Amino acid sequence: MLGTGGVKVSLEKIYDMAVELGKAIAETEEFKDMKQSELAIMRNEDAAGLVEKLNNAKRGVERKKMLGELTEADAIEMGEIEKEVLSNQVVKQSFEANAMFNNFMQKISVKIRDGIREKSDHLV
Repeated sequence: MLGTGGVKVSLEKIYDMAVELGKAIAETEEFKDMKQSELAIMRNEDAAGLVEKLNNAKRGVERKKMLGELTEADAIEMGEIEKEVLSNQVVKQSFEANAMFNNFMQKISVKIRDGIREKSDHLV
């Protein structure tokens, strides 16, 4: 595999670079905020219960959807559960932190694809 300047880059080197990227990501505020918000949910019985309720409801909706049995009433009930869950500030902060982290990771993925595209354009 050729790296910059036509130098061969081993898969092992790429894996090492990925580990280093992971370590750098773990140092970001986005990652730290997400982890702190997850811990906050685990420490808060009400928040943990609401997240469990939401996850159970989502599984039920997915099951009904796969069976073709999802009704409008199910969708309305799911919306009500989501409102209830997000009314808890601990859960809301966690969902927001997760969204920020996921957005950050998507940007990293785009940058990786940009690098691949840039390099592959030079190969053609």
